[in-house]
Amino acid sequence: MNSYIGLLFYLCFQFMKIGLFTFGGGYGMIPIMHREFVERLHWLTPTQFLDAAAIGQITPGPVAIMATFIGYKVAGFPGAITSTIGIFFPSVLIVYLAGKFYARYRNSHLMENILPTINATVVGLLGAAAVMLAKPAIIDIPTAAIVLVTFLVVTLTKISPTWLILGSGILGWILFH
Repeated sequence: MNSYIGLLFYLCFQFMKIGLFTFGGGYGMIPIMHREFVERLHWLTPTQFLDAAAIGQITPGPVAIMATFIGYKVAGFPGAITSTIGIFFPSVLIVYLAGKFYARYRNSHLMENILPTINATVVGLLGAAAVMLAKPAIIDIPTAAIVLVTFLVVTLTKISPTWLILGSGILGWILFH
C-alpha cells in the first residue's frame, strides 16, 4: 500500500513537473511526456503513447486526457485522478501569475522582446511532438498516405479536424478490418 501511494505521489509530481516547465500549450508537453513515460520510465510503449494521443484527440483538452490516460495505465483510477490534478495545477498557477505580469507589462519593451522567442519555441515544440507521434503511426504506405492527405486537407481547406479524425477512423476500419 505504501509503495502504491508513493507511486501516486510520484505520478502527480511527474505531471506537475511537465505542466510547470512546459510553455506554449498542451502540444508542447508531448515531447516531454514521451521522453519521461516511454523512454525514461518505460511505463508505456511508443504504441501505447500514440494511443493516448489518439484518444485525447477525440475529446476536449487532448493533452490533459493523455495525462489521465497515462495515469490510468500506470495506477488505475487513482492514478488517473492524481495525473489530471498534477497536469492542471501548474497551469492554473502559471495563468494566474502570468495574467498579473502581462497586465502590468503588456505595453513594455520587455514583452516585445520576449513574445517572439516564446512563439518560435512553441513552433519547435509542436514540430518535435509531430515527429515523435509520427514514428509509431506511420507503419506502411496507407498510413503514410493518410498523414500526407490529412496534412494537405488541414492546411489547404477549412474542414474541421473532427471530420478528419472521424473519417480516418472509418478508413482505418475499412483498410485494416
